[in-house]
Amino acid sequence: MKFAKSFLVLALVVAIGLPTMADQKKTNLPQGAYIKSAKISLLGVPPRYEEAKKFLDSVLYYYGPAPEAYFLRGNIYAEYATRETDPIKKIDLYTTMTANYDSMYAACDNPDLKKNLKSDCSKYSKLIDSIRVFYWGDNYNNGVKTLERIDSELLPRVKEDIDTTEMLTAIQDLETALDSAKLSFKIATVVDPNRFRAFEGLGLVYDRTKDFD
Repeated sequence: MKFAKSFLVLALVVAIGLPTMADQKKTNLPQGAYIKSAKISLLGVPPRYEEAKKFLDSVLYYYGPAPEAYFLRGNIYAEYATRETDPIKKIDLYTTMTANYDSMYAACDNPDLKKNLKSDCSKYSKLIDSIRVFYWGDNYNNGVKTLERIDSELLPRVKEDIDTTEMLTAIQDLETALDSAKLSFKIATVVDPNRFRAFEGLGLVYDRTKDFD
């Protein structure tokens, strides 16, 4: 009798669990289907970035490192970063972009990864190099231009003998420009940490504020 009760309980547990397991199998799409779905979302008008990111997160969660998924996810964070206005969030988004691109390189170098998943690694690597060159150059050049304006216009203006109201405006303009230059150089250092000039530019901005630490 005791055995019969135990068997009945086990049968009920299995019966309850089967639909759940079947549902899980239904929700787990093939690896390629997740990526294709993400691409369709990205081609939407307007692009559905959050929807695409969920598909890419799913393929990485269920199937592990997939170079194309990291590449596409990096592009999404790049789009988020260009639209963000908050400086701290902007840098965080560029950092996440770079982390995804670096993860793509690591996945491509993984000897255990299937060859068919590496087939487009060369193409994506070249695209990432181009993306990094663009974002690094754009932000570095903005930082340089702002620094030049600080040196040629704003710092001399603050040193002029002007009334209090004009002095406050001049100081505010200088602080805004310094913050802008810092942000541009910081983004460049995050986009490509291997290029030293952005760090040099950032150091020059801190030099102008006498922040030697």
